[in-house]
Amino acid sequence: MIVFVRHSSTEENISGRLISESDTPLNHQGKKQSQEIAKYLSHYLNIEYKIITSPILRARQTTKIICKILHCDYEISKNLSERKFGIYDGLKFPKLIELRKEKRHIFDDPSQDWNNVENVESDKEIYERIKHLIKSVEFNNQCLVFITHAGVIKSFLHEEFEIRTVNRFKINNGSIVILTKSYNGNLRLEQIRNF
Repeated sequence: MIVFVRHSSTEENISGRLISESDTPLNHQGKKQSQEIAKYLSHYLNIEYKIITSPILRARQTTKIICKILHCDYEISKNLSERKFGIYDGLKFPKLIELRKEKRHIFDDPSQDWNNVENVESDKEIYERIKHLIKSVEFNNQCLVFITHAGVIKSFLHEEFEIRTVNRFKINNGSIVILTKSYNGNLRLEQIRNF
């Protein structure tokens, strides 16, 4: 089983700012979300965990709260870092939309849909780094938990399940995405839960 967790809430998320690798801390709501995620994981998934987190502060803080409640350790992997947004990093959504329209980008979701945009990681590039991480981790009978960012989770799901723009969805702060393996070894989307 593989579980993706989007880091919990920050003030920058609430203000509608697109952030990549900036070290922004969790807010009060984010700390509570992290506790709720841990409680859910401990009740829903009563198994051993292997937790790997993004090195970015908001993900590490989410992880520390979860691991304290679950009484487990974690590892850090740069492969779970947020998408590199280039010149778009730090922009609030109205400015982001304006700039992307000005550059004639094609998008349904201004924070996603980055394929063929210069100096911004594509969904495919993010997917490849997550697939590489999954293949490199030994997690036998453990539940593999990745604590990461919306852009990473959505990119992985879009590529893995061939989700096109009309079928896209939102991954809120503090969301959990649970994937299981089907009888033929393919991943299956089991559940998306928001906290």
